[in-house]
Amino acid sequence: LTARIARRVGRPLLACDPERGLDQDSMLAWLLDHRIRVLNCAGPRESAAPGIQVQAFESLSALFAVWSARWRMS
Repeated sequence: LTARIARRVGRPLLACDPERGLDQDSMLAWLLDHRIRVLNCAGPRESAAPGIQVQAFESLSALFAVWSARWRMS
């Protein structure tokens, strides 16, 4: 649903599959290239994908730390 709405309203969309690994450099480049100010993250619930909450939290925390540092430099 999130992807369909983003496409319909012309918003940037980056779909990632944590099971295939997350490329932090590519994700950071996408955030900076699109000058993202507000990030909407969507995905399965913990009950449907056990472990996804911790995985998402750790991945996004690391990404946000780098993004924040880069954002302050620009």
